[in-house]
Amino acid sequence: MTLAGLLAGWCGLVALLWAAIWAKARAESTSTPYRLAPSEGGRPPTGRTAVVVPARNEAANIERCVRSVVRDGEDGLTLTVLDDGSTDATPEILARLSAELPRLDVVSGGSDPVPDGWLGKPWACQRAAEVSLRRAPDWLLFVDADVALAPGAVGAAVAYLEAHELDLLSVMGTLELGSFWERAVQPAVVGLILAGNDLARVNDPERRPARPLANGQFLLFRRSAWERIGGHHAVKGAVIDDVGLATAVVQSGGAYHLVFGPQMFRCRMYTGLAEIWSGWTKNLFEGMDASWRLVGGLVAFVAGGVVLPWLVLPGALVAGELAVAAAAAAAVGAMVGARVHLDRRFGQDTRYAVTIPVGWTVLAAMAVASGVRFHHGGGTWKGRALPPGGG
Repeated sequence: MTLAGLLAGWCGLVALLWAAIWAKARAESTSTPYRLAPSEGGRPPTGRTAVVVPARNEAANIERCVRSVVRDGEDGLTLTVLDDGSTDATPEILARLSAELPRLDVVSGGSDPVPDGWLGKPWACQRAAEVSLRRAPDWLLFVDADVALAPGAVGAAVAYLEAHELDLLSVMGTLELGSFWERAVQPAVVGLILAGNDLARVNDPERRPARPLANGQFLLFRRSAWERIGGHHAVKGAVIDDVGLATAVVQSGGAYHLVFGPQMFRCRMYTGLAEIWSGWTKNLFEGMDASWRLVGGLVAFVAGGVVLPWLVLPGALVAGELAVAAAAAAAVGAMVGARVHLDRRFGQDTRYAVTIPVGWTVLAAMAVASGVRFHHGGGTWKGRALPPGGG
């Protein structure tokens, strides 16, 4: 077979693959029962909810986060923010907000080193939660400092948890994407995560993975369940603490759901390529089961199933190989269609669908770099050195 024939055949297979991915994503988005939206004027659940926010160098985000929580208006809601040794303006902002907002407790985490065996975020969450428990809450909601909750989000989450008799509920909200690199790379990461974590499987006790997916941006615990697993002691050395917490709850016999809730909250994780690289390389390899086989598969998929058709298409047109060009165009069209669907589902700008080869190439490079960091250490996050081996 000629090179042209091989390229045409390969691009045709890639087109079929992406068409299947697109069709599967569309079917799941319309059929899944695992959805959640903020409550609108309904009676809030009775009980007390303690919202816990760890904050380290979050001057750009913390005021928006705090105000979004306290304006939620749910009865019995309190907020505890632990300033985890911030070196920016976070302490001053929190001091001002604390004087203004009676439902806000600000705890100074001090600047002492993190205890042996702990990573920074779990240690901050543990200390903040212990303070929150003084108010005897029924539920503990852990929220990242870069999250902005929608009004009614807390009540809707508590109502869902109670209706389904859950011990832990995690929610996938909406990512805010500003820069070119956010819009190119973040959807690729989300696509990779969703590809291996169908909600029906994650939420089925008979079929769920041993380490079920969770989103640390929004984790609502029944207080007794959090205490039963030993709180954040269960994940004190885990970089991927959210998955670890969900795993601990499930292994303790608790009930867990992960739901799709784009209206529940918004979160801007990173603001540019440097932050994206630093943020994902700290945990991407561990999220892929610390498997070089999976990383190698990702690199091969990106090279042959994403980038190659984009390179083949213009070359085939110039060379007059119309069959090859048609197959490559079909592959490109199918992957753009799948990306447009994902962008619409998560409320993103569909014009950036054409950045697929850029975003997935960066994703593959981050996976390799994350594996190197996992085994050899290196890099920092929030001013703290990252240990090898995922902590």
